Order: sequence, then C-alpha cells, then structure tokens
Amino acid sequence: MCGSAEAVAGWCRGVGSTHKIGLRRFVNKTPMTSLFQLDDETKRLLTLDDFLHGLTIHEFVEFLAAKLSSRSGSDGAQPLDQLDPKPYIRTFEACVKELNRLSEECLAKQTKYEKIAAVKQTDHFSNVLRLAPKASKLNSQFAQLDLKVRRINADIRPLGDKLTETNSLKENTVTLIFLTKCYNEFYTKKQAPAELVKMPRGRRAVALNQLLKLSSKLSSNDMPQAKATLSVIQEHCNRFEIELLNEFHEMDNSKNYRRLQELSSLLFLFNDGENIKQFYINKHPVFSNFQSTELNVEPTFWKNMCDASFSQYQLDGLTLAMLQEIEDILTKTEYDTIQQIFLDHTRAVLLAFVDRFYRELIRNRVQLLLRVASSYSKLCNLRVLHLLCNQVNQLTQRLKAYFGEKEVDLGVELDKYHAALFQQHLDKDAYFNLEKENLSELIGSFTARFEEKNEKVVNKHLLENKILHSKDASTSVASEYDQDVFLDAPQRENSTRRLLSYKRSKKLTSISKFIKNMERSSLRERFTRTKVRGGSDQGARVVSDSFDQDTGDGSEVSLVIAEKILKAVVESLTRAIELVPSKINEYSLEMFDILIMSYGQSYLAIELENLYYNGILMQQQKLSSFFGSSEINLKFVEQISLVCVQVYLLSIVVKRFFYPLILSAEIKNRLSLMFNSYLQDVELGLNIIVDELLELIERNMKNILSGQAMDDFQPATQPTIDRTETCDKMLQFLDRVFRALYDHLGFNPTLKMDTIRRILASLLTLLINHFTRFRVNSNGSLVLTQDVIHYISIFDAYDGLDDIKQRFSILRELTNLFSCQPELLKDLCNEGQLIYLKKSVLKQYISRRSDFDPNFLQGV
Repeated sequence: MCGSAEAVAGWCRGVGSTHKIGLRRFVNKTPMTSLFQLDDETKRLLTLDDFLHGLTIHEFVEFLAAKLSSRSGSDGAQPLDQLDPKPYIRTFEACVKELNRLSEECLAKQTKYEKIAAVKQTDHFSNVLRLAPKASKLNSQFAQLDLKVRRINADIRPLGDKLTETNSLKENTVTLIFLTKCYNEFYTKKQAPAELVKMPRGRRAVALNQLLKLSSKLSSNDMPQAKATLSVIQEHCNRFEIELLNEFHEMDNSKNYRRLQELSSLLFLFNDGENIKQFYINKHPVFSNFQSTELNVEPTFWKNMCDASFSQYQLDGLTLAMLQEIEDILTKTEYDTIQQIFLDHTRAVLLAFVDRFYRELIRNRVQLLLRVASSYSKLCNLRVLHLLCNQVNQLTQRLKAYFGEKEVDLGVELDKYHAALFQQHLDKDAYFNLEKENLSELIGSFTARFEEKNEKVVNKHLLENKILHSKDASTSVASEYDQDVFLDAPQRENSTRRLLSYKRSKKLTSISKFIKNMERSSLRERFTRTKVRGGSDQGARVVSDSFDQDTGDGSEVSLVIAEKILKAVVESLTRAIELVPSKINEYSLEMFDILIMSYGQSYLAIELENLYYNGILMQQQKLSSFFGSSEINLKFVEQISLVCVQVYLLSIVVKRFFYPLILSAEIKNRLSLMFNSYLQDVELGLNIIVDELLELIERNMKNILSGQAMDDFQPATQPTIDRTETCDKMLQFLDRVFRALYDHLGFNPTLKMDTIRRILASLLTLLINHFTRFRVNSNGSLVLTQDVIHYISIFDAYDGLDDIKQRFSILRELTNLFSCQPELLKDLCNEGQLIYLKKSVLKQYISRRSDFDPNFLQGV
C-alpha cells in the first residue's frame, strides 16, 4: 500500500510539472461539464492497490493515446496538424483529476497508519520494560540448573567407567573360567571337552584362539605336561582349521558365496585368516608358471643390452608377461571375488597377495636377471636395472590407482615393497658409482682409437699453450702487412675502411653466435645453404655424410662418434633421473664433469690440436722451406665445421637435459661457469686456427706478388697480353682458396664470410702497397688497369660478395693516377675514395709515373 502511495505521489508530481502545465491553456478554454470520462479499464489502473499494474508513466500515456486513436478510428499515421487535440486534453485532464484524488486518499491513509504504528510501538516498548526482570530471573535459574547438571555428570562418569570395567571383568572372568575348564580337560583327559565341541563354530573359533594363546604361555612354565597339553590343543586346533579349509575348498568349487563368507569370517576369528589367505593364494597357477629359475629370454636380448648404439631395448617377454599377469590377477581376475568372499577382510587378503607377488615372484626374477646381466657388462647391468625398476614402478602405480578408486588403502605398503626390491642396488651411491664407471668406459671406448692415432700431436700441447697465452695476452702486435694506408681522420670511415677493419679483428669465430644461429633452424635445413655458383655444396655434404657414414675403426673425426657419446650421456642422465630423483642435482654435475672431461676436453680438444698441427703448422713449415710453394691444402677446413657442429650438439644436451634438472641455483651457476669456460677455450682455439690460416694465406699472396717483374708495367709497345703472369697466379690462388672456403665452410656461413672478408681486406692492402713498388708508363697503365679489372672480376664467380666488389673500386681510382693528365692529378686526389687515403700513399703512386715531375705533387 505504501509503495503504491509513493508511486501515485511521484506520478502526480511528474504529471503536475509536465503534462498539466502544457495542457492548462486548453483546459481553461473548455467547460468543466464537458470533461471526457475515463472508462472502467483505465480506472482499474488508477487504484492504490495495483497502481498502473506495472506500467511506466510513458507506457501509460501510450496506452491512453492508443485507446483514443482506436475510438476516433485513426491509425496514428495522420499529420499532427490534422489531429483533434480535444479528446487527448480531456482524457489527460480526467487522469490528472483522478490522480489528485488518489494522492489525497493516499496521504490520508499514510497519516492514519503512522498514528496506529506509533501506538503499537509504544505498547511494544512498555511490554519489553515490564518483562525484562522476569527474563533475567529465568536466565539466572537456567545457569544454576546447568551447573548442577554438570556436577552430576562429573559424579556419574566415574561410576559408569567402573560399571563398564566391572562388566568387562565379569565377562573376562567367565571366559577365563571356561578356558581353565577346557584347559584342564585337555590337561587331564587329553581330549576336547564336550562343551567346547558342541559350541557354535563362531564362539568355538574364538575360544580355541584364546585357549591356544593360554596354553602357549603356560608351556613356558615348569608345569608338568604343559608342553604335551599344548601339543594336544594345537592338534585339535589344526583339525578344526583343516575342517574349515576343506569345507571352504568345497564351497569354492561350487561357488557358494554365502557359505564362503561364513567360513572366511570363522577362519579370521580363529587366527586372523593366516592360513586361509595362503590357502586361497596358493590355488593360482601364476606361481608355478613363473617360479622357474631359467632365464627364458630372447636370443638377441643380452646382445642388445650390451650394445651401446642400440637404443630400442626392452625387458624380456617372460618378465613382462609375469608383471602383466600379476596386475590382471589383482585388478581383474580376483578382486571382485575376494571382495565378495572376504568382505571386511578384503584388504588383508589383497595385502597377502601383494606380499607374495613382490617378495617371491618379482624378487626372484629381479635377482636372476641382474645377476646374469652383471656378468655381461656394466651397461647391460644398468639397463636391466633401469628397465626392471621402471616396469615394477609402473605396476605399483597402476595398482595404487586401482585400489585407490576401490577405496582400499594399500599405497604405503606397495611403495615399501617396491623400494625393498631395489634398495641394495640403489643405496649408498652403489648405482651411481657403477653409472659413472660405465659412462667413462663407454666414452673412452668410442674415442680410444682417435686418441691413440693423435697421441704424439696431443703430447706437444701446441694449441693448448697458445690458448693459455691468448688468455694472458692483453694486446696483439700488428703483422708486417698491416700497414695502414688510410687517414686517421674520422671521415675515413667509409665502406673500404670497414672492410679493412676485419684484418685486426681478434674474435673471428663466435661459438655462442653459431649456436644461436643453429637453434633457429635444424641441422638438415643448413645442409643445402650457401652454394658456389655452378659448384656443389661440399660443406653441407661433409656434415651430412658425417652423420651417416661408417666411422670405420674410429680413428677419424666423425659426428657418428659424437652422437654415440652424447646419446650415452643422455641415457645415463635419464636413468639417474628415474632411479635416484632425490639426488639428481649432485649427480647431474658429476655427469657433466665426465662429459666435459671425457668428450669436450679430450675428444674435441684432440680434434683441435690435430687441426692446428696438420692443417696449420705443417703447411707453415712447408712454406718456409727452401722449396716452399704457394699451394695450400685447405681440405682440413671442413673439420672446423665438424667441430662447430659437435659443440652445438654438446650445447643442446647441456641446455635441454642438464639445466632443467638442476634446481639448486648454486649448482646451476657452477655448471654454467664450467660450460662457458669450456666454450671460451674452444672459441679461442678456433680463432687461433683461423687467424694462422689467414696468415698462411697472406704469406702465399705476398710470395705471389713478390714474383711480379719490375718491367711488367713499362712495356715499350702497346700491350697484347690480357693480364700479367702474377695476376694470373694470384687469381688462380684466390679461386682455389675461395672455392675451398665455400665448399668446406658452407655449413657455417657467418664464419665463411668473415674469413673471406679478412682475406680480401689483406689482399686490398697488399695490392695498394704492391703497386707503389713499380714504375708505370702510359702503356703500363693499361696493363695495370687490366690486372685491377681481373682482380675485381673474381667476385663474379661467388655469391654474397657483391658489396665487397664495390669496395675494391678504389683500385680503379688509383690506376687513374698513372694515366691521367698531370694537371688533373690534384682534382683526382681530392675526389672519390682517394680522399680517404694518406697523402703519402697518393704521392708514392704519382712518383711512380714514368713521366714524373716534382711539380705533379703540388696541391696533392
């Protein structure tokens, strides 16, 4: 009612402030006697009990307009100036009048009910004040009664406990008297008393159990014939139990589950089902089927287990079949039957099954396989141990999950049985000591022939000493060819200058950069990259073949050996994770030590020493000999790619297998430091090899240029040769070098291009300095120009050298100094790339003109 009243009041205020003001001018012109009367439907909406029937003000106005339109026959589509406003004005005026009436009625009711509410409130407060003392008295009485009840309970509880104790003593006394009578009958008459024999079998089972315990205690005293009495009682108990077991067997054959339940309950009352559990378990043929002490394994089983390269090994079929049979018995064949027969004793029977399976069948098979495996090899022993542990663990986890679903709690016992099976093999680092010995021996067997073949080279420690010296050296001395011909001013940083900066780069090969590049694409994707035009991708094929080819006797470097080593490490690490997960932090670091020492610092280090000695030092000695030639055998460069790939594979193993396993931040930092230190040594070794290779190439280029005849650029007549003999030799030499680099370093494009850039930087400097040694006449300038053109044209035969070709254009500009008019020399020296050269170099070129005059140098 109040809600309707408030709605009416609000509606009236809204209408009064909007519609009524807008309609006033029309209402004043219309006589009050002619107001439009509201129909019954509209009046029902304007009541306090159900005001507007849930309509909003806007919906109510639309409702009135619709009724007016239907009465006048209008469809609402006429223009506003054609509508008759009078019906609308009259209707709204009637509504306002009705609303005013409702408002007055509402206010009157509100006043009335407010007065009634005030009276009721006063009456309520009066009652509360009048009843307060009575309520307080009742609360006090309740508290006193509650205290008395608590005191009474405190007095009654000891009496109840004493009564319970007395009843228990009475029952025990009765039982003891009965047992004493029975024992006396056995003691004196050597037979069971009639009262015991005639008892119900349930009570008889309990009595016999208690009598057996009593007689066992009495037999330990010095009482005469106590032991004989114990024997008589035991014999009687055995007959009673055998009778029940035979009956159980008969009922089991006939599948009489009701009787089986009764018998199982009796036997558990008698001796906790000690014999019925074994009686029920022994009937299964699984024990006779898998109790044999013969191996019965496949002919290739031990061969595969001993083969380090064979990775698809698994347990023998007999062991797998036994484990599967055990699982089927516990989860499929017998579980429902056991639960139906033994009811509340289901867990005890299942535990007896588990105990028998683990302690007998599984243990015997595990010990037999491990004993034979240890006679073959350490690897065989470790693999069999790992497989057995995994398979038994999987069986244990499946049984735990199944029994958990059935709400049979055997999880703790199953874990204990599983742990007990392998405790002697995993305890006190016994397993891991064997694992470390096996891993070291395996890696040693893979690398033995290679180490033996290169023993003399390794013992020289040539590269190792250079690496140590490189770590200590803080500066490097520029070689004789590194004579800067460019200005020291900042403006000399042009493209040619950047090319020459490669000559003094101390860090050429970056292992970390190579590893990152390799991680962006697979090995196979890189086998087809960076080809020589019209040639073949030898570098990719070398690496690809190294994965697939037979390593022979293992005396040569091969990725197959690297793959075997890394697979052996991963296999050992996997075993350690699954067998001793709690110690994986420490064990991972020890395995990493073995990996770095046996593979990184032995196999790869020997490979680098061999590269340095045979690829660099031997050729340096040959070049320095009296009969030295400019021929360089760059076949050894392909081994650089193999080294890089092996380091990349090593980094994959470290990042993907070692790092994720180590949770200790301290151990992880130690491993990172060790690995980064090793990568630094490898990088230094490769840099030394590549640096000295570049020196070797430069010495060959110097030898070739030193053979240039002094009169090659002073022909008396027009030249008829396309290029000089020295230029031809240099081009042939560079072609062999570049083709070898493209062939053998195609797998590592970054190293390939950096090496070529350094060779070209050296060549450019050599050529700039070389041409200053010769006097050049007008005909000779043509010969020199032809040589320069041929030097630059070598870039056309190879991919990726177009930008470097542009930088060699400075040679063209230098040759113009020999052929241009003297008056143009000043302008020529101050434009193009010649502005970056030292003035002394430009003056040397000008001074070698056959028509040289000191005046030519003015303004240069």
